[in-house]
Amino acid sequence: IRGLPDHKFDMYRTVQVREIVNDYTPFYKYTSESTYEKYIKKGNWQLGCIQQYKTMENIKARDPFEGQTFIDLNINEHKVTSFVCCGFNYLIFCGTTEKSTNHHQANFGTKELYFPNVRSVAESIKKCIGAKRYLIQKVEYNSSKWFGCEEQITDHNINVNDVIAEPYITLINKLSLYPSLFVKPEFFTQEKEVRIVFEMPKDHY
Repeated sequence: IRGLPDHKFDMYRTVQVREIVNDYTPFYKYTSESTYEKYIKKGNWQLGCIQQYKTMENIKARDPFEGQTFIDLNINEHKVTSFVCCGFNYLIFCGTTEKSTNHHQANFGTKELYFPNVRSVAESIKKCIGAKRYLIQKVEYNSSKWFGCEEQITDHNINVNDVIAEPYITLINKLSLYPSLFVKPEFFTQEKEVRIVFEMPKDHY
């Protein structure tokens, strides 16, 4: 764990990973007037990647744990604990369920955008950027970033002594997708964030 950012939290609870069912509830997005006039008004949108969120200059928006999660697994009757970072092959479009809050306008800008037809927006972006698929969820706030799966995982293609082999990596990618992309520290709770993440054919940095 050398080189990891500080990992402080007041309340410990594990992340409950669930099946991701797209949430098409309308949401808002706030941006600066200058960004709106210069880019968005002309049809130019910027999607982020986890590396950008981990390192962005705006400290209030920066999340050094973006894409990262701690996991506890029971694989073939062996306890496997890992720290993983995944989601580099996803592009992220963010919004919020909250309308016209001082927090959002102060941190992101005073220009309010409203998306009543979220499915249409997601489908249009997917087609435009050539994404494989998209997932839409409200962000969960949990500073522990700890996912514990008590269910016994039986897969004899996985050798727990070879954690860089493809069967193990495939399992990790599947299980850690939700906590890596849709769980953020409680520091960001006020954002009430909604995310559309687009799976791309390759990683983005």
